Amino acid sequence: MLPDSSYAKKGERQKPAGDRRVSELLEQISELGKISNRYERDFLFGYSAMQVGKLKEADALISGAMPGVEVVKDYALYYRAVIANAEKRFSEAQKFIEELFEKHPSSVLYNQGRFEMAKARSGLGFYEEAVRILSEYKKRADSQGAREADLMILSVSIEMGDSSAPSLARNMILHSGGEASLKEVLPYFDSIKKKFGVDISQWMDGPSIQYQIASSFGDMSQWDEAAVRLEKIISSKKLDEELNIKSKWLLARAYRWLHRYDESIALMNELISTKGALTYAPGLRSTLAMVYAKKDEYAKAIEIRYQLLEDAPPRSRMAFNIAFQIAYLLMDEGKYDEALSVWRKIINAHVGVKQKAMVEWNIAWCHYMLAQYDRALSDLDHLMGTVAKKAKIHDRVLYWKGRTLEKMGRTESSHASYQEVISKYPKGYYAFLAKKRLSGPAKGGFMGLSPLEKGSPYRSKWEPSDRDSFSCSDHLRKADFFARIGMNENVASELSAVDLKQCSDSMETVLWLARKNSAYNLAIRIAKSHFKSALDSPPNSSQLTRFIWETDYPRAYEKTLFSAASADGVDELLAWSIMKNESAFRPAVISPAGAVGLLQLMPSTANRMARSLGGDSVDRRDLAKPAVNIKLGVRYLSELGRLFPNNPVAVIASYNAGEEAVARWIKNGSANQDIEEWIEEIPYSETNLYVKKVMTSYWNYKALY
Repeated sequence: MLPDSSYAKKGERQKPAGDRRVSELLEQISELGKISNRYERDFLFGYSAMQVGKLKEADALISGAMPGVEVVKDYALYYRAVIANAEKRFSEAQKFIEELFEKHPSSVLYNQGRFEMAKARSGLGFYEEAVRILSEYKKRADSQGAREADLMILSVSIEMGDSSAPSLARNMILHSGGEASLKEVLPYFDSIKKKFGVDISQWMDGPSIQYQIASSFGDMSQWDEAAVRLEKIISSKKLDEELNIKSKWLLARAYRWLHRYDESIALMNELISTKGALTYAPGLRSTLAMVYAKKDEYAKAIEIRYQLLEDAPPRSRMAFNIAFQIAYLLMDEGKYDEALSVWRKIINAHVGVKQKAMVEWNIAWCHYMLAQYDRALSDLDHLMGTVAKKAKIHDRVLYWKGRTLEKMGRTESSHASYQEVISKYPKGYYAFLAKKRLSGPAKGGFMGLSPLEKGSPYRSKWEPSDRDSFSCSDHLRKADFFARIGMNENVASELSAVDLKQCSDSMETVLWLARKNSAYNLAIRIAKSHFKSALDSPPNSSQLTRFIWETDYPRAYEKTLFSAASADGVDELLAWSIMKNESAFRPAVISPAGAVGLLQLMPSTANRMARSLGGDSVDRRDLAKPAVNIKLGVRYLSELGRLFPNNPVAVIASYNAGEEAVARWIKNGSANQDIEEWIEEIPYSETNLYVKKVMTSYWNYKALY
């Protein structure tokens, strides 16, 4: 773990967390028992002292350790530079970073070294050079690092009297993306006013600027914060017509994401009847139809979409998509005859293979649900002979052919279809279903494992036979060093920098280190690329094979997740299955929709969960921290479990599609519909696939543990 660059400003407030970190490290050391000499011990203790703000002690320990920890000297230099900058010993900090650059050009800390060099140069009065270095740093920094660089550039620009400073501040405000980031800029307002005579506060109060700020919040999915600002500027009644329309349209979308559907509908209906809003009419009507559907007002949603269909160019992609939505709404209501007429109208549309296959699939499905099994069987056979494989739905079609044959009383033929699914797609969702079908009703229900292989009571104790062959990579040597002293985040950083092609002979060691030090995503990628044959074998066929399977389905962040799951009554295997499919165990990943972290939480949902736990709202950047993300994500799973008691499949679906949609699907489902049919009918293609992936992961977790 690298230190927070601002730790020195936090003073004693960090001590409790720091002391806990020291205790954790010492506990790890005690468990490992692999610190080979006093230099390694002093290096670790120096790092720990730095974490709690004991800078002089930290510097002395790390300095004393340097002769004996040559393998991680770049870290020692970097840490000493951080400390020197914090103590305003800028010349020393510069020397440490210069040595880092000169002697360790491939260090994973090279770019972070640029940030410390910029601090040092700024502290020595070389402002223009500091700005240049920060600009280089930003090119390779993550979003949080780039934001910190922007703040430092702003500070340096003010200090050097650069006339661009007010513009920099304005730009950061307009792209802040949330209240927490916005507050970071506020302390610079007084300095800008004194030095340049520019009143940023007055400028920021303008309605147009407030709208742009709220828009940036929406871009980062901070819809709750966006709504507060938009409500305020609309209620001020100081907006011209165009800005008023834009603000209400953005607020309607914010309400839609915040599940405030009645308010969203009222705003959109108001805008539709406003002449000046004609530019937004297509988007307004499309969104209005979607919100009506979310409110279970299908008739209104379908009526609007038929109006949109009339305006769309015939046989166009737009017309196809609108008709597709109409047909799904009709199926959602159980009106399969009406849906069939819509599907048939677009069967010959000029669309891609996947879209064409889905139309044909839905025609077959409507016949199946209408108990017209002969027609359904003919449709499915046609699909299998044409586009099913190209569209990657062959396993789906083959399985439901088996179900159709079963409905027709053709048991032998149906079993042949199930066997074919298992043979051709042995690790897929439909293979699990086919096995269940062939073995009879599962005692544990749909979520239960029986009659599949039962979970194993043990875990693999496999270790690589040779952990000393690291000549292929300095990064691998560093990773091994950090693994021995318990600094697992540094292990992950170093392993991510290893050239896997050059280290093919050490792949077992790389995999083992990644798995043991929480580099879950890297470990999974290595397992799938270099140990694929093990994943194609039964999990318990050997210790190594078992280890590979456990790597592909890890009990990630086990202590944290167990604690949260136990407190909220959540099945930890389900939480891991969702985590695997949401983020592939990448703590800082951000989706295109703005969901963050391991359990891919939207900031507004995370804030709601934080408040339910008695806390304050969280900054979206905190969601990249596993402990925070897991706690809030598990709380959300618990809330969904209360909404859908004894229905974990609905919990999975609602985690992806939202609870209102799932409640609607449950309400509209046939009273005697089985769970497999219910899943197959999920109208959102993303959610349909998501549920199947999570279920497959869950069954594999259950089989392993």
